[in-house]
Amino acid sequence: MLVGAGSLVAAFTVLHLVRAIPHWSQLNYVSGVWLGLAADASQGIWYRPIVSDLGYGGAIYLPAYFAGVAALVRLGLPPIAAGFAVSLAAGALLCVGVYFFLRQYAGGALSLSGALLSLGAIPVQHALVTTRGDLLGTAFTFAGLALFPRVLPMAAFFALAFSAKITAVYGMLAVTAFFLAARRWREAAQLAAATAAGYALVILVSAYLSDGRILEGLFSFGYKEFDSAVLLASPMLTYKMIRQDATLAPLLVLAVAVSLVSLRDSLRELTSLLLACTLLVTVVIFAMPGTDYNHLIDLYVATVVLLIAHLAASRIELRHGVAFLTLMALLATTEMAWHFKLWTPTDQKSLLQHLERTVSPSIAKDRPLLSTNPMLPVMRGELPFMADPFSFAALRHAYPDLEIDLHRRLAGRQFGAIVLHWNVSLPGGRAKADAWFGEGFTDTLYRHYEPIPEPSDHSVFVPRRR
Repeated sequence: MLVGAGSLVAAFTVLHLVRAIPHWSQLNYVSGVWLGLAADASQGIWYRPIVSDLGYGGAIYLPAYFAGVAALVRLGLPPIAAGFAVSLAAGALLCVGVYFFLRQYAGGALSLSGALLSLGAIPVQHALVTTRGDLLGTAFTFAGLALFPRVLPMAAFFALAFSAKITAVYGMLAVTAFFLAARRWREAAQLAAATAAGYALVILVSAYLSDGRILEGLFSFGYKEFDSAVLLASPMLTYKMIRQDATLAPLLVLAVAVSLVSLRDSLRELTSLLLACTLLVTVVIFAMPGTDYNHLIDLYVATVVLLIAHLAASRIELRHGVAFLTLMALLATTEMAWHFKLWTPTDQKSLLQHLERTVSPSIAKDRPLLSTNPMLPVMRGELPFMADPFSFAALRHAYPDLEIDLHRRLAGRQFGAIVLHWNVSLPGGRAKADAWFGEGFTDTLYRHYEPIPEPSDHSVFVPRRR
């Protein structure tokens, strides 16, 4: 009976996978950035220079996810299929990690239900059917927690989590805080030191593979994008994002209430410390521009783990436990069905294939495709000219050569086609393009390129005849 609630989430998850993956319905330009990095890595290019003959670099994602995708590409798997494979493997690892972590608190049936419920939030479901590294960081973190209290294996997985997502440090913080609260000073010091060494190794290997370019991107991006004023506002930004999640919001309120009821005990209890550290890290993340609900994955899973652990400790009647788990599952599945439009998924695959056919006649070897969605060149078997448009927008102030080079290439009509993943003819479209690529971008674009009528929400341009 206890597994029934988790089984409901599992059934909806399978339905979502079957409906979303064939249509690529949750892939967007950020998914394309990760696939572009994987395409580069499959050719031995790690973190291309910010400006070079290859095009524009500056992406700052750490390599675990796209390195895994690149390895599968080298083995012969198409890039998008490889991306889905790594995302699904991350989901499976997350379930395994949550299950074995919960086994330290609950029986097998309740732990299995909790593991399946960990897939129940919109951010987690989205991560399963897209090509991004967020879920892999969470999966490695909970794989590490499942090995508690073995210090070195935990540290190894926490370092792997960091290699997938640079903000995935909450697991190490929580366990270190637990050891300190329990006066286990030696284990706290060993875990902190071993994990820090793992983090350093990840950065050093990434710097070695990229000839130091990853460090250049990280420092430049961090200094330009971090704003102390936004940090002060980030608790409210985090609250607003959580409030939009009909599954996470009520469960998080309940989890916080459960922790506060016995605050003194919670300060010495690992799942409560995990939730507190995850919430703290999430608030800091939302101080960075461009953050979205994908950064709520860790917070949701930590919330589920705490509630399941406390449910096991409460010794309430079985029927009440089943009712609570069923309510959790109904919250999750109802929002999943509405948010993802499971019965009529967006056919992103057909759209991208149509765009690829539209621009193909204009592209030549010496006139590449410039696309703000790197997935288009990846579909063509090419390396993206622009690795990450968001990083371009963030770094162009620190590196004026970026903007100068792009405008020079536009004026020289050096691109066979240009695709923007938004419609510049709509209100705000031109302003967005100029904000991302520099003042006067759209004027230069329209002067040297002409738009092709396009029924989708993208903008397609080809060179004007001289």
